[in-house]
Amino acid sequence: MNDDRVSAGDSSIAYAYRPSLLGAPWEFRLTGNGIDWAAGSRSGHVPFRNIRRVRLSYRPASMQSHRFKTEVWAEGAPKLEILSSSWKSLVEQERLDQPYAAFVRELHRRIALAAPPARF
Repeated sequence: MNDDRVSAGDSSIAYAYRPSLLGAPWEFRLTGNGIDWAAGSRSGHVPFRNIRRVRLSYRPASMQSHRFKTEVWAEGAPKLEILSSSWKSLVEQERLDQPYAAFVRELHRRIALAAPPARF
């Protein structure tokens, strides 16, 4: 996943963003049974059935006044943060409204199908 877009080539849906200019991009892929994620050398898989909490929030930042955040907590996994904007250059952030919204909608649909005891 080299660009910050949603892709849906098979039954999986992917989304990526860069939370900081110098850091590694965060990459997410929804698979049939969970979320595959990678951030630099760290990566993992979170089954939908293990998700315990999901929070959506509006989180403006100094360089991006229009930014949304989805946080996912699951058993045995770090908290996943999915942001709607990505660093593009030293002074510019890019809004990823449409790909972010599509990814979050599909994430919620798949969590609902798995029916974990999640709190939203």
